[in-house]
This record gives sequence, structure tokens and C-alpha cells, in this order.
Amino acid sequence: MSPEVTEIPIITSIAGERAGIRVINPYDEIDIDRMFEIEQSEGMRKNIAESSDDISETKEDLITWMLATKTWRSTKFYAVTADKSADPKHHGEVEGWIRVDRKTSRYGSEERHRYERIMGKKLPDNAPTPIELTSIKRPGSPENLMAGAVLQICHMIAEEDTKTPRRYTPLSKGPIKPRRIVMAYTRRNNPSSKAVLENSGFEHVKENVRWEEGKKDSYDMYVLNWNNYHKIIEKKMEQQLLKRIETHLPDKGPQKVVNFTRLSPKFTARK
Repeated sequence: MSPEVTEIPIITSIAGERAGIRVINPYDEIDIDRMFEIEQSEGMRKNIAESSDDISETKEDLITWMLATKTWRSTKFYAVTADKSADPKHHGEVEGWIRVDRKTSRYGSEERHRYERIMGKKLPDNAPTPIELTSIKRPGSPENLMAGAVLQICHMIAEEDTKTPRRYTPLSKGPIKPRRIVMAYTRRNNPSSKAVLENSGFEHVKENVRWEEGKKDSYDMYVLNWNNYHKIIEKKMEQQLLKRIETHLPDKGPQKVVNFTRLSPKFTARK
């Protein structure tokens, strides 16, 4: 009997990052096993689930829920994966997940209403629909993966907004940059999630907020600062370029200095 052919999922990532993102396959046993580890983890119960009803108690329940998410137009789930340098044995497997919400209904966008309620101000009528990110890592996963995965999600959001014509434009003139609101919420006692967001360009804007009206749980609210995000990406691109230069230069001593001309493909190197 010939072995079953399995389609290899496409993994995308920011250059230089050890983390990538891909779709989750509800028909793949390894994906389900690893997703179930996350579902049953302490982090899920303490930091993600609003109640016990939000947690799948069996793998069959998890598969049913994951198949349902495939039909949701305004919510996308992505697996967070490690590359070979981060995990030589299990690279490409599920090490966490990121959820991207942009819900709309006849009552409008849930994320828009939440942002306006918490911030106490109304967005322009033609402003892009805000996006909300939620993420969690698998217990025992390699360190320092989630921030790289969040950066990749933000890159996808920026790319989508660049390709799609929008009525909304910033009041200030200058280079066109994404100005869609991307927000995330963390429990007050979850410093690791706060570090992930801050390392991805997010800023802490509100504390002790109610994610949902009538709920007692309080969260810290973070909003992506696109300028910070672009600076992080530019720095990573420069670091990658430096690595390539060092590979080809014969003298790799500490006296070597590299000069960059910003926003130009040309560079000069000297000792």
C-alpha cells in the first residue's frame, strides 16, 4: 500500500524570525493533538476562555468547532509554527494560534463598538473596521515565537489594506501607511502576553477595561502603533542585510563598519 499523500501547508514569516504562521488543518491528527493541548492548558482557562463553555472537552468537540470556524467570514485562525532553527525535530507544527476578528452584523462591527466604548470616542464613519487579535502558545513550545507571528499577522493586514482601495485616508499628508486600528486585550496578570504585544509594536492605551459590558473581568488594552511596527520591520531588514554582508566579506573582525543609505538598495562597507 502506498503511503498517504499529505498536502504541505504554506508557512509565511517575517525574514529573520523563528516563527511562522499557516492554516490549521482540522483533519490532521497532529494539528488536532497540539490544538487540544492548547485547549486544555492552564493558559487557555486563565487568559482566553470567558467560561468553561468556551473550552472543548474532547477532541471531537474541538474538530467540530474548528470546522465551524472555517465558515466564519469575519474570523480567521492561524497556527503559530517554529522554524528549523527553533525546533529541529518539530518545525512546522502547531506551537500556538492567533485569532483575527473583524466581525460585522446588521448592528455594525463588534470591534468598532468595543473600541469606541472603551476609548470614549467615535471613529470617523469611513474609518476601516478595527481588527482584534487574540493569541496563545502551546505548553512547552519554543521560546520567543509569538511576537514574530504577531508581526507576520500585522504584515498581512497592512498588505491587504495596501491592495484594497479604501475611502479612509489620514488627515496628514505624506506617505500612505496603514491606519487601521489593530487591538488586543490581556489579563492584568499576564506579563508574557504584554511583552509579546510590546515587542510587536503595540502600545498600552487603557487599563482595567471591560472587554464585554456587564462582565466583571478586567483587561489591559493594547493598540498597534503602525509607526513602531514599521521601525521594528526596518530594523529586522537591516539586521538581515548585515548578516548577508558578513557572509561575503573576508574580514569579519570587530573593526568592520557598515554604512547604510536609508531607503536605497546601495550600501558601502569599510574597515
